[in-house]
Amino acid sequence: TGRAVRCCLQRGDDMLITSGRHRFLGKYKVGYNNDGTIVAADITYYSNGGCTLDQSAFIMDKALLHMDNGYKIPNLRGQGVVCKTYLPSYTAFRGVGGPQGLTVMESVLHELAVRCGLPPEKV
Repeated sequence: TGRAVRCCLQRGDDMLITSGRHRFLGKYKVGYNNDGTIVAADITYYSNGGCTLDQSAFIMDKALLHMDNGYKIPNLRGQGVVCKTYLPSYTAFRGVGGPQGLTVMESVLHELAVRCGLPPEKV
């Protein structure tokens, strides 16, 4: 008929259809002292961008901007790779890449604490 259609979904249906946050994999090498002080970090993020670029590049940029999570790391290098897959494209939510970048750094700190035998809050 050429007429526009309006579709209003229930909240549950909307959550099932919405693709969710971009999935990230973080690989890292970290230089640290025995007291848990990080002196260098080299982190590479891999993002599942889905079948189209959509917001993926912007989200990767934001993840790289937040990668230090506010910690002082004198020598820091970050790289980001958006991977094209055959999955549906993901979208941006509140935080837009921030949570992905922050989570990888928190994983680094947790692993460092375990290796140094320190509680995580002391690293």
